[in-house]
Amino acid sequence: MAREFRCQAASLEEIKNTDAEILINCTSIGMHPHTDSSPVPPEIWGPDKVAFDTVYNPLKTRFLQEAQAAGAQLVTGAEMFIRQAAAQYRLLVGAEPDEKQIRRIVLDCLTKD
Repeated sequence: MAREFRCQAASLEEIKNTDAEILINCTSIGMHPHTDSSPVPPEIWGPDKVAFDTVYNPLKTRFLQEAQAAGAQLVTGAEMFIRQAAAQYRLLVGAEPDEKQIRRIVLDCLTKD
Protein backbone atom coordinates (compact mmCIF):
# COMPACT_ATOMS: atom_id res chain seq x y z
CA MET A 1 0.00 0.00 0.00
CA ALA A 2 2.83 2.38 0.84
CA ARG A 3 4.34 1.72 -2.58
CA GLU A 4 1.01 2.39 -4.29
CA PHE A 5 0.75 5.80 -2.61
CA ARG A 6 4.48 6.50 -3.03
CA CYS A 7 5.13 6.82 0.66
CA GLN A 8 7.02 4.89 3.30
CA ALA A 9 5.75 2.43 5.86
CA ALA A 10 7.54 1.62 9.11
CA SER A 11 7.24 -1.18 11.60
CA LEU A 12 6.20 -0.37 15.16
CA GLU A 13 9.84 -0.84 16.19
CA GLU A 14 11.02 1.70 13.58
CA ILE A 15 8.31 4.29 14.14
CA LYS A 16 10.10 6.09 16.98
CA ASN A 17 12.77 7.18 14.48
CA THR A 18 10.42 8.47 11.79
CA ASP A 19 10.15 12.02 10.58
CA ALA A 20 6.83 11.32 8.86
CA GLU A 21 4.29 14.12 8.64
CA ILE A 22 1.28 11.77 8.75
CA LEU A 23 0.99 8.75 11.03
CA ILE A 24 -1.89 6.35 10.46
CA ASN A 25 -2.78 3.73 13.04
CA CYS A 26 -4.32 0.79 11.21
CA THR A 27 -3.91 -1.60 14.14
CA SER A 28 -6.30 -2.48 16.93
CA ILE A 29 -3.92 -0.93 19.49
CA GLY A 30 -5.95 1.41 21.68
CA MET A 31 -9.30 -0.14 20.77
CA HIS A 32 -11.87 -0.77 23.49
CA PRO A 33 -11.40 -2.34 26.02
CA HIS A 34 -7.59 -1.93 25.82
CA THR A 35 -7.63 1.86 25.68
CA ASP A 36 -4.41 2.52 27.63
CA SER A 37 -2.11 1.75 24.69
CA SER A 38 -0.74 3.65 21.72
CA PRO A 39 1.38 2.25 18.89
CA VAL A 40 3.74 5.23 19.01
CA PRO A 41 5.62 7.01 21.79
CA PRO A 42 4.16 10.40 22.75
CA GLU A 43 7.40 12.26 21.99
CA ILE A 44 6.95 11.58 18.26
CA TRP A 45 4.12 14.12 18.06
CA GLY A 46 4.35 17.80 17.25
CA PRO A 47 2.29 20.56 15.64
CA ASP A 48 3.67 19.63 12.21
CA LYS A 49 2.10 16.14 12.32
CA VAL A 50 -1.24 14.61 11.37
CA ALA A 51 -2.59 11.68 13.39
CA PHE A 52 -5.13 9.42 11.67
CA ASP A 53 -6.54 6.58 13.74
CA THR A 54 -8.78 3.98 12.13
CA VAL A 55 -10.02 2.91 15.57
CA TYR A 56 -13.46 4.39 16.32
CA ASN A 57 -14.13 2.96 19.77
CA PRO A 58 -13.15 4.97 21.73
CA LEU A 59 -13.70 8.08 19.66
CA LYS A 60 -10.47 9.60 20.91
CA THR A 61 -7.83 6.96 21.48
CA ARG A 62 -4.65 7.47 23.47
CA PHE A 63 -2.88 7.77 20.08
CA LEU A 64 -5.11 10.76 19.25
CA GLN A 65 -5.04 12.24 22.75
CA GLU A 66 -1.23 12.32 22.78
CA ALA A 67 -1.12 13.76 19.27
CA GLN A 68 -3.65 16.45 20.18
CA ALA A 69 -1.72 17.38 23.33
CA ALA A 70 1.33 18.06 21.13
CA GLY A 71 -0.68 20.20 18.69
CA ALA A 72 -1.03 17.67 15.86
CA GLN A 73 -4.06 17.64 13.56
CA LEU A 74 -6.45 14.72 14.10
CA VAL A 75 -8.49 12.45 11.87
CA THR A 76 -10.64 10.06 13.88
CA GLY A 77 -11.80 6.57 13.09
CA ALA A 78 -15.37 7.89 13.31
CA GLU A 79 -14.62 10.33 10.48
CA MET A 80 -13.36 7.45 8.36
CA PHE A 81 -16.45 5.39 9.25
CA ILE A 82 -18.80 8.25 8.29
CA ARG A 83 -17.11 8.88 4.95
CA GLN A 84 -17.07 5.17 4.13
CA ALA A 85 -20.80 4.99 4.86
CA ALA A 86 -21.48 7.97 2.57
CA ALA A 87 -19.38 6.45 -0.23
CA GLN A 88 -21.15 3.11 0.12
CA TYR A 89 -24.53 4.82 -0.02
CA ARG A 90 -23.54 6.57 -3.27
CA LEU A 91 -22.39 3.27 -4.79
CA LEU A 92 -25.32 1.15 -3.65
CA VAL A 93 -28.21 3.60 -3.91
CA GLY A 94 -26.90 5.83 -6.69
CA ALA A 95 -27.85 9.03 -4.92
CA GLU A 96 -26.23 11.55 -2.61
CA PRO A 97 -26.57 10.61 1.06
CA ASP A 98 -27.54 12.97 3.85
CA GLU A 99 -24.06 13.09 5.36
CA LYS A 100 -25.27 15.11 8.37
CA GLN A 101 -27.73 12.33 9.19
CA ILE A 102 -25.05 9.65 8.78
CA ARG A 103 -22.72 11.65 11.04
CA ARG A 104 -25.43 12.09 13.68
CA ILE A 105 -26.34 8.38 13.66
CA VAL A 106 -22.73 7.18 13.81
CA LEU A 107 -21.73 9.60 16.56
CA ASP A 108 -24.90 8.82 18.54
CA CYS A 109 -24.10 5.10 18.37
CA LEU A 110 -20.46 5.57 19.30
CA THR A 111 -21.15 7.84 22.28
CA LYS A 112 -23.76 5.62 23.95
CA ASP A 113 -22.59 3.90 27.11
